[in-house]
Amino acid sequence: MTRVIMHESDIPHGAEEVALRLALEEARHLAAQTRLLALNAALEAAAVICDANAPAEMDALGRSAGQAMAETDRIVLAMELRLQQIQSSPALSGPL
Repeated sequence: MTRVIMHESDIPHGAEEVALRLALEEARHLAAQTRLLALNAALEAAAVICDANAPAEMDALGRSAGQAMAETDRIVLAMELRLQQIQSSPALSGPL
């Protein structure tokens, strides 16, 4: 197996900026997924509230909502870190 070693000078001009823009697009996609997750949890909660005779479902929904919030927090933290990395990169030629 041949190992390829690339130096900064070997990277095509503009490739770093393209990579950063792709990372930003990934962060935006994660933000959209997070909003959909929150909307889904709200719809499930509304459906369960309509059926007051479903205490087991309410408990399960509470656990599910807690898990969704924890996942959302992890996604938001990852997005914030990624955005900080992108915005502080010297490879950018202009604002994103």
